[in-house]
Amino acid sequence: MWNMLNKDGVGPSILDEVPSIVARTLNQGSAATSMDFHPVHQTSLLVGTNMGGLSLWEVGSITIMFAKPFRVLNKENCSMQLKAAFRMEPCISVRCIVWSPDGSLFGVAYSKHLVQMFSYSGGGDIRPHLEIEAHTGSVNDMSFCTTPNKKLMFITCGDDMSIKLFDVATGESLITLQGHEAPVYSVCPQAKAGVDYCLSVSLDGKIKTWLYASKSSLIDYDTPGRACSRMTFSADGQRLFSCGTNKRGESHIAEWNEYEGTIKRTYQGFANHCSSIVHFDTSKNRFLAAGDNFSIKFWDMDHSNLLNVVDAEGGLPAKPYIRFNKGGNLLAVSTNDNKIKILATNDGIGMMHLFERVAGIVHIATAQNPTRNGHVRMHDRNPTEGRVIPFNTQTSIEIKEPAQCQSLRIPASGGTDKIMRLMYNNAASGILTLRSNGVHQYWRWPATASGKLIKWRVGTWVRVNSRHLKIPGVSVPMPIHVQFYQDKKFLVVGATFLSIRETVSRLKCIQQWVVPESWGSITDAKLSCKSKLVYCSFSDGSLKIFNAATLKLMRQINPSAYLPTYVIASPPIYPQAVAVHPHDDNQLAVGLSDGSIHVFEPLEREGRWDLTTTS
Repeated sequence: MWNMLNKDGVGPSILDEVPSIVARTLNQGSAATSMDFHPVHQTSLLVGTNMGGLSLWEVGSITIMFAKPFRVLNKENCSMQLKAAFRMEPCISVRCIVWSPDGSLFGVAYSKHLVQMFSYSGGGDIRPHLEIEAHTGSVNDMSFCTTPNKKLMFITCGDDMSIKLFDVATGESLITLQGHEAPVYSVCPQAKAGVDYCLSVSLDGKIKTWLYASKSSLIDYDTPGRACSRMTFSADGQRLFSCGTNKRGESHIAEWNEYEGTIKRTYQGFANHCSSIVHFDTSKNRFLAAGDNFSIKFWDMDHSNLLNVVDAEGGLPAKPYIRFNKGGNLLAVSTNDNKIKILATNDGIGMMHLFERVAGIVHIATAQNPTRNGHVRMHDRNPTEGRVIPFNTQTSIEIKEPAQCQSLRIPASGGTDKIMRLMYNNAASGILTLRSNGVHQYWRWPATASGKLIKWRVGTWVRVNSRHLKIPGVSVPMPIHVQFYQDKKFLVVGATFLSIRETVSRLKCIQQWVVPESWGSITDAKLSCKSKLVYCSFSDGSLKIFNAATLKLMRQINPSAYLPTYVIASPPIYPQAVAVHPHDDNQLAVGLSDGSIHVFEPLEREGRWDLTTTS
């Protein structure tokens, strides 16, 4: 591995942003022909191989989440052409594998006719979604795209010289674009100013720009050197690049003026010696990378000369396949011996170390369609004092799927005894737990069992006043604990209620929320560090996040969002203890009845749990 200071005077600091350290090596077992990192969980790498197999790796822990050999999903519906192709040559390879924008689906294009789509709900849980014969011959490329009304589609191209657009939900063919005079090698969809279009490149180096609405080609032009190329936009969609290799073994990367079909900049540094097609990728609206001359070469998008060359400690093919993760701090690279090397920046290494220490991660985004169940009747369980906050899912967001929040699962260590209590330490560097077998100690607010709140004067321990708790439908005594707000209020938590009370008066109830009869009981609840939120766990496995001032329900995290095996667990797994981060108001941890711990926080683009609308 070596670094190069280019002629444009780019200093060493920019090189720190380029993945150049070999941090992991994955033993794939067959040659990787296509790879894609998960768009949310950026250490999950999806791999397709020359044998048609699919694998999902957690690169931090070097763990295979699933591995799947190729098989036809619906043999009865195979065309005679496809059956004939398999009789002539039974082998099949993956030409392209790609995640949907939210990571809930992925598509696979094969070297014989087929596209398969799978749904993904975290871990190793993949399920067939659809299978279609998209083209006659090889399906060379595919990508997801959306219409102006946000309908998800996917686009493919193939050896039959056509480009096709399909409905993701049904597999219905919506549009067919024809006009190339050679097999179409790549396709690049885009949408700007309400106009949906795509660019395609054929094996003879011809580029066409297509409007879906008119099904016609607007601009035709040639790639540099008539190279068979792929095209891609920068992450912000503002810059267009192509990269490819022609029959003479000459490779080119260029930036385009897409409206005029002219080249704005060409990038220098390729070794022209190999006829195999070069693979490239872009990162962070700033970097280009390509596999060339048994190494990976990097460019700054704004400079023509090489920025860096990395040999990844050797073992690379002449033109290795490469793929960045979304954050640009990891780069997957194929090797000669059927392995995959993961190159990383220092930030990428830190990210992988984090997931190396945990069993898994689930990413949560804002729910797109919150459930609308209306008001839930309280029947005869309304309290006799304070104001009851009715449960109304129209004003809250319900989280049901693994792709709807972020969580870290910390495996049980030193046994599987139940987590009874847990808390962060003041440095926020660890979580202290108390298990049912007495291992580890945990200090918490004392609980009473008398159904009565008592106010004491510290120092003299003189009893100032007291108040009985009157919760209809509840048999007291019951376990109750309290926690003070940052002002003159405190939270009271019982198995069937939450309430906010004043400390300056006779412990008067300001707000109260009662658990509906159809729900499980409260197992624990804690105020966030700044007393803005109440995190509450339930015996049905759910977590609920309330506004601490009003006890209005803001978010509901269902067990299906973080426990894929919840429905089949016996006995059911549920959270028994809640801890809050000492400095971050939006991070919490829960200890589960199986001895494991989950750490939750909202997505980076949201930053807060108390958002009531999706971004």
